[in-house]
Amino acid sequence: VYDIATDTWSTETSDPPPFDVSTGSAMTYDGSRYIYWSRGGNTNTFYRFDTQGSAGSKWSVMAVASGTLNNGSDILYKGGYIYALRGNGTISFYRYTVGSNTWSDPAVADLPTGANVNIDGFLVNGDSNTIYACIGNNTVACYQYSISGNSWTAIASPPANIYIGGAGASNGSDRLYIIPGQGTNTYANGLYSYIIQTSNSSVQESGSFTSVSHDLTSVYKYANITVGYTSAPNNNLTVSTRTSSDGSTFTSWSEASELKNIGAN
Repeated sequence: VYDIATDTWSTETSDPPPFDVSTGSAMTYDGSRYIYWSRGGNTNTFYRFDTQGSAGSKWSVMAVASGTLNNGSDILYKGGYIYALRGNGTISFYRYTVGSNTWSDPAVADLPTGANVNIDGFLVNGDSNTIYACIGNNTVACYQYSISGNSWTAIASPPANIYIGGAGASNGSDRLYIIPGQGTNTYANGLYSYIIQTSNSSVQESGSFTSVSHDLTSVYKYANITVGYTSAPNNNLTVSTRTSSDGSTFTSWSEASELKNIGAN
């Protein structure tokens, strides 16, 4: 047990886990009192720990999960439910209703075909309507689950494969953090972040701006057009033009040629 206020660790001697922990074991907190624990190790047993309970009786046996949980399994509490990756090379996704102590497989959509969760896959809380899952097993595949839409969507892959020791967390609003563990294409101490698209975060990969029309009166050819702009880091700007003889019917866009950079504004 870690005491945040005093920055100290201690052993829960009166109420240790009722069984040995195995592969795919996971814990999640309901934010107020209870910690839920899935044993893993290809079992479906599920338990609850009462942080305010009496010594010697803090553990309770809960309803068994919809399937056996193993490598890559993870659980996450959110809004009165606990969501679970089955792991062990499957795409299975389950939901546990806290109020009724019941599990359901059909209540939530499985991950997409081919998104088989295995070694050190994990779940991460997103915003109020999203959960994120990375499937681990030395891959880069990560997905976003929409609670309201009950659907999965692939997201941009992290720059490193996630494998043994991989883990994820979030700030609960607009950013995910991932440690890839021993995956390939990463640093031994690599930590990566992903910006969740919200109304106050994220950036658009590309966009366009169309200026107002400029009347050049009678011209045969035109040149020496100057565009003033401020360039952001790691961005490119392409300038295109089109013309019209009557101000209403325009030619197709044509990329400007013979560009010259004469200074930054």
